[in-house]
Amino acid sequence: MKILHCNMNSLPPYHQSGAEITIDEFLEELFDKGHIVYSINSNESTLLRMQKYDKVRKNGLTIINDPFCKVFFNSKDNFEERALKLIREISPDLIISQLNFLRPLAKYCALENKPLLYLIHGVHSSGLNSDTDIECLRSPAVKGIVCMSQFLLDSIHPSLKFKAKVIYPRIPSKRFKTQSLCRRNILFFNPIKSKGIDIVLQLSKEFQNEKFVIRETWGNVLPCTRKGINVEHSITFEKTENVFSKIYSNCKLLLMPSQEAEGLGRGIIEAGLNSIPVLASNNGGIPEAARSNDFLINDYSNYIIWREALKKTLTPSIYAINCQRAFENAMAYKQRYLKNTFSEYIDTFLGREEKLQNSEN
Repeated sequence: MKILHCNMNSLPPYHQSGAEITIDEFLEELFDKGHIVYSINSNESTLLRMQKYDKVRKNGLTIINDPFCKVFFNSKDNFEERALKLIREISPDLIISQLNFLRPLAKYCALENKPLLYLIHGVHSSGLNSDTDIECLRSPAVKGIVCMSQFLLDSIHPSLKFKAKVIYPRIPSKRFKTQSLCRRNILFFNPIKSKGIDIVLQLSKEFQNEKFVIRETWGNVLPCTRKGINVEHSITFEKTENVFSKIYSNCKLLLMPSQEAEGLGRGIIEAGLNSIPVLASNNGGIPEAARSNDFLINDYSNYIIWREALKKTLTPSIYAINCQRAFENAMAYKQRYLKNTFSEYIDTFLGREEKLQNSEN
């Protein structure tokens, strides 16, 4: 079967957010199962951040075949027209997308009688944004909705739940497990307000003997935040890393003081594969990833609670126990995932669509 994913956000190697990594893993899984897989995206934001303005102005494209075919338009100009032209040429059996390019694809799929599958990875993309979003997702062209946590499925509009299913991210060990772990740094992803950068900056001032590493991912870092990071000598600000196992090689603790609901919090599992414990906000889908209450902060807007929790977690005897629990939690998550894979869902989905078309004919 030919399966095509289309979305204006980039997949790796140009985009390193948890959602895009998860989608990339889903598509790689389908490729490994023998499907022909394509993905059409835009890498404009990444090129602009890397100051490669000429590539954007030339309006060309980048094609990567590793392991499946990824087409990246260097500019978002005329994205809809260019993407739909490619889709017509490829003529896939199934199209997968997210909300920011769902409407053109829903229209195309309705005209061409192609099934469309929608992926939900965060509350902001869960079809709750507006009545027009919900109406689009109700469209007969949208045959299925995949939610990446039970929390997300519970969050979507009731009228959509009959075609929704939970499929957890795969998070393959070989991609994230580091070969030599040196426990030096406290790690935090994405220095923006919603992820809890203010909590992290406060902690770095009090825990002067600890080294904090902040990794940039998808958010727009405010100039005042960047300045605050540069002032703190205990903080190292690092750019996106394409080799994921390197991210955790010097990590001893992952901080996730998210101030807004997370779709899941896959970093908890990534760190756990390396026996790295986490301190995370108890919100959104995070409890589904971190089943141990030892890792979760209920009053997550309260800095004092974070300070005391970090102090306790770094106590040697407690830290050693939590390292073991982090690994056990990651293994338990993997067992839950193996019962319900994305490729099995797609095979069932495609089989159901084929039977439906045959009955209509």
